[in-house]
Amino acid sequence: MQHYSWSTMKDTSTVDTKVSDVTVFFSGAQIERNLKVQLPKGQHLIKVEGLSYKLDPKSLQVKGRGDLTILSVKHETSQPDYSKKTDRSIKINEEIADIRYEIQDLKNQNYVFGQEEQIIMENRSFKNEKGGVKISDLKEAAEFFRLRLNEIRKFIHTNNKLIDKLNKQIGDLNTKLNRLNPSQNKYTSELYISVQAEKALNEEIEIKYYVEAAGWKPLYEFRVDRVSKPINIVYKANVYQTTGEKWEDVKLKLSSSNPTLSGEKPGLRTWFINQPQPVYTSTIQAKNGTSSLQGKVFDQQSGDILPYANVSIFQNGQMINGTTTDMNGNFIVNPIKPGYYQIRVNYIGYGNGYNQQVSIAQGQQQNLSIALTPAYEEMNEVIVASDYNSENSLTTTNGAIANYSLSSAVQYAPDQIYNGNSQVIQKQQIQTINFIANKLKKNVANLEYTIDIPYTILSDGKENKITIKEVSAPVEYVYHAVPQIDSDVFLTANLLNWNELNLLSGPSSIFYEGTYIGDSYIDVVNTSDTMTISLGRDKTIIVERESDKDLSEKRIFGKNIKDYIAWDITVRNNREIPIKLIIEEQIPVSNNKAIEIDLLRSSGASFDKKTGIMEWEVILEAESKEEIDYKYLVEYPENIRVNYN
Repeated sequence: MQHYSWSTMKDTSTVDTKVSDVTVFFSGAQIERNLKVQLPKGQHLIKVEGLSYKLDPKSLQVKGRGDLTILSVKHETSQPDYSKKTDRSIKINEEIADIRYEIQDLKNQNYVFGQEEQIIMENRSFKNEKGGVKISDLKEAAEFFRLRLNEIRKFIHTNNKLIDKLNKQIGDLNTKLNRLNPSQNKYTSELYISVQAEKALNEEIEIKYYVEAAGWKPLYEFRVDRVSKPINIVYKANVYQTTGEKWEDVKLKLSSSNPTLSGEKPGLRTWFINQPQPVYTSTIQAKNGTSSLQGKVFDQQSGDILPYANVSIFQNGQMINGTTTDMNGNFIVNPIKPGYYQIRVNYIGYGNGYNQQVSIAQGQQQNLSIALTPAYEEMNEVIVASDYNSENSLTTTNGAIANYSLSSAVQYAPDQIYNGNSQVIQKQQIQTINFIANKLKKNVANLEYTIDIPYTILSDGKENKITIKEVSAPVEYVYHAVPQIDSDVFLTANLLNWNELNLLSGPSSIFYEGTYIGDSYIDVVNTSDTMTISLGRDKTIIVERESDKDLSEKRIFGKNIKDYIAWDITVRNNREIPIKLIIEEQIPVSNNKAIEIDLLRSSGASFDKKTGIMEWEVILEAESKEEIDYKYLVEYPENIRVNYN
């Protein structure tokens, strides 16, 4: 087997690449880069710079095309060189130095004025040889004190105003320096790719790798314009990343798979009686969602925000993430794993900065309010140091990124659905409107949306909302009334065979007739074949419940008492279309053998003796009303007290 030495390579080239394709998972992302190389025949060493610091070396895949052979790959991490200065930063530092000299000169003047004031105050008491003082001398001395002390105080006040103004200029220049730092002082990854060109060629090298610091969340909008029309479901996605890379005009895919899960079948271990069952671990994400860290950085004295502050996150002495504040002093690290972290915030002109430990729980959104104290003394260069040990990966591996070969499915509504007009819908196809060009692929367990329009996602942790498509699906609208508890009527939409819509678990917003109703959550794991969506109260349907006093009475037979209780319920449909209404009422249930309860009349309601619940299903025609009633008997001995409240 032939070995290739890095030091004996015939040629070394340093290239920059651009992210071309990104597949975003619920947690993490697969990054794809393509670089074109023009090489003569022979062995070459190619250095690729500017990759994500969070690159997982185990997932690294490098593939050459044509007559280009990949011999080996070495992965290294690159820490920022804080000693490296640009012409712009040198000029800014020179301006700061000149201003500091000016400030020091003003402070020296104030010191001299202060010493003069002290001498005057120490000699303000004087007498002549006889122990007295002439009025003329007193007036002259008082006038001198007044004029000179006023001059001294005025000079000091003027100098202090100038010092404040100059400190503000230094603060503005420090902001410019901090603005330069994020682009110059970043932790990155580098690849050294050893290749063999069988002949002079112009080919492409494909690089793929996985990073954890990214993700996406599905969310939906359920919109109902009228109860005679289908429901509109708007599919959306919130995409975010803090990989340190700028995804600019990339081809985006959104996948529901989890590449961090092992694909191997779990194995059972011996379970001994009278001992706990063996513990099996899993990397499945908790139900309560991903964790994030966000905060605001500001000046402790003035309260001014500090843009472009350097925020570094360390764990066990190693930097694992980092970002900078935006123009409003805010920063977001999203996602971040639960655990204990050391948060360091540095800003040129603010001394030692901020260095505190925080704890982040699963699903927690940790918010920090970070105040930095300005330092107006001469400052050295700010350096953020870490105890980082680089990792090397000498060969490529086929990482845990799944490839899909999937096809679209034709989607149909349920066979028969009541549409609110006393009609049955037969096999209507679901209507889909694509807000952006996209393709849906699916297999048994996963979905993948391919977004055809290039997108730009910045590495700032902020959620970028993408509207994917809108689906119009037939539903069964059902009104519900429980007049015993609430006098209003509630509208629901029953979405049958919802699994044909390829929904994922996620939050949803509900709109009815153009009005925001509220938020809900789609749980596809624990939802039955029919998904019920609550659309809130509908004041156009009126329900009235009154006691029927003519039929309600109390009778005494010997030592027993019989209570006859009757209720009348009236429902009015003020809409111009028929509706389906389900009414629920309840009579008490006895847990005492001496008390007997019988339902005497129910107007055709279904009745559950165990719970005492009655249910009527009514098809109420447009602008009509219907009356139902029920009556029940409670019989008990006279020595027992019965309470109906």
